[in-house]
Amino acid sequence: MASSSSPLLKGIGALVLLLVAVSLVFTIVSMVVSFVSWFLSLLFSLAVLGLIGYGIYWMAGKLLGGDDGRATLDDTSFDVGSTGRQTGTSRREPESQGISDPVDNLREQYANGQISESEFERELERELGTRSLEREVGMRDDEEYERN
Repeated sequence: MASSSSPLLKGIGALVLLLVAVSLVFTIVSMVVSFVSWFLSLLFSLAVLGLIGYGIYWMAGKLLGGDDGRATLDDTSFDVGSTGRQTGTSRREPESQGISDPVDNLREQYANGQISESEFERELERELGTRSLEREVGMRDDEEYERN
């Protein structure tokens, strides 16, 4: 009888081993899925909190009406110095000292309807042409210096 039960025991043992292996694989897969789910949940939560924080920052800025101190392209003029490099300077500083820029004056006159679009363009070209000539002369001197 021992010889007849031996193949049966081997089959049951193989079946139990197969069930343990399948259980182990499912356990590992469920752990990976759980970790990915946790990570995505964390990212989503941080994104939502970041959006809420930015919304509060934006609302506070609008309600308080303060200047956030960032310079825009309209607030910055570029000047070519003796080195031939552009250096940015803020236009806010001269205005606070009572010095006004002719280009800014033209913009204000055009915005207020005091001059027409064609007058604005003509005066702007004249003003920028004067500036570009001054810069061009300075750049020629720099180029000659670099050649020698």
